[in-house]
Parts: sequence; structure tokens; C-alpha cells
Amino acid sequence: MTRVTFVETFAVTPFAGATVAVLRGDDPGPRAQAIAAGLGCAATVFVLPPRREDCEVRARVFTPRRELPLSVKGAMAVAEVLGASAEIAIEQGVTRTVVRREGDGRWSVALPRPVLGTIPIDQRALAAAAIGVGEDDLDGGLPLLSVSCGVLMLVVALRSREAVARAAAQPALWQRLIEKAKPYGAVALGPAGEGEVALRCLRAGEGDDLGAGEACASAAVYLLRQGVRAAAARQTLRFEQRDGPRC
Repeated sequence: MTRVTFVETFAVTPFAGATVAVLRGDDPGPRAQAIAAGLGCAATVFVLPPRREDCEVRARVFTPRRELPLSVKGAMAVAEVLGASAEIAIEQGVTRTVVRREGDGRWSVALPRPVLGTIPIDQRALAAAAIGVGEDDLDGGLPLLSVSCGVLMLVVALRSREAVARAAAQPALWQRLIEKAKPYGAVALGPAGEGEVALRCLRAGEGDDLGAGEACASAAVYLLRQGVRAAAARQTLRFEQRDGPRC
């Protein structure tokens, strides 16, 4: 028998974040993707016995269209469902993820150190068109780079919050852009006020990915490495996501 629990992640008000379905029971095997598509949640997580000795459980995470090698919201949802009192080590596709309880309903996730791509993408016009904006919307002072902390993302810096709001992945153009690097999606970011950054995590064919913690981590490292410092002494950056939470 399989039990399904729905967890609302990255939400400040009910039903305003990313809904994660957590399933505990037998391994569904090849039916996993079909189950995730049928549930239609931002993420569907199957909790399984671990294969690593340093992890308490293994989590396979699916969107309605594909399996993800790493998911922050999936890891937090598992910790919540399992009732972890302090912290829990979760085996995911590419890494061991430690989730820590920070308070009532609040969690933090330790991710691998993000790695910046070494080769800038020079097809700026195509990159802009692939996320539905014009080349003049790109921030001319910042490069297009791939960044990964387990999930490879393309970071695209835009000039304004308004341009970030307009961004939308264009599947055909996106496919042309990623023929070699094959990132999972694009992180569109722009200025949003003192110490804050407007951010959208876009996945071609799937729309926005609300509450993408791995996208926030990648964007933060990208900005700090490019010399864009946060206002706070500890270089804390706050990201706002359209129709979603801050992280």
C-alpha cells in the first residue's frame, strides 16, 4: 500500500507555493513517471530505502515530465513528512542532501558548492529569444553562464524587474540554445531593490518552477563571483519570485 502526502513548500500563504507529493511504499519502478504526471504536482517524491550508508532515506524526484537529479523542495517535503526532529540525510540522484529544521515549518538544505561554467555562452541574441525577451533586455555588464550545484542551469542577467516578469521559455529556441550544454532550465534575474534580486526559474515546456532553491543558490554564487555584492555585511541576497515566495 502506498501513502501519498501533499506538502506545500516555499509558501508564505496557503496554496501559494510549490506543492510536492510524497509517496511512501513500494518502489513503483518504471511507473514512477506516469504517477508523477497523473498527480500533476510541482514535484512528486518517492521515498525509498537508501543505498548509501551515510543517508537515512533515498528520494527519487519527478516533475510531470522528467526525473530531477536534485530538488530542494523535494528534500524539504520528505523531511517534513518523516517528521525529522533536527536533521536528516537524504540520498538524491547526484548528491547526499542534509535537511535541517530551523523552526516551526522552516527548513534549510545543505547543497553542493555551485560550480560556474568555464565557457561563456556567446549567443546572446539567441539566449534572449529563448527566454522570450529582447537582446536589449540583457544586462550588458554580466555574462551568460551555466551554473550547477547538482542541477545545471543557465543564468541570464536582465536589466530590470519588468524584463524578468516578461521572461518565458520558448521551447523551440531553447532547444537550439542547449544542444551542447543541456541545462535543465534558465534562471532569469534582475534588480529588485536594495539587497534583493528578482528571479524566475524557467523550464521549457513546464513553465515556472516556484521555490527552486537550487536556482537561488546558483544565482547567488553567480552574482557574488561577478562582483555584485549584497547590501548586508554577510552578503545575504534575498530573491523574490513572481507569484511565489522569497528565499
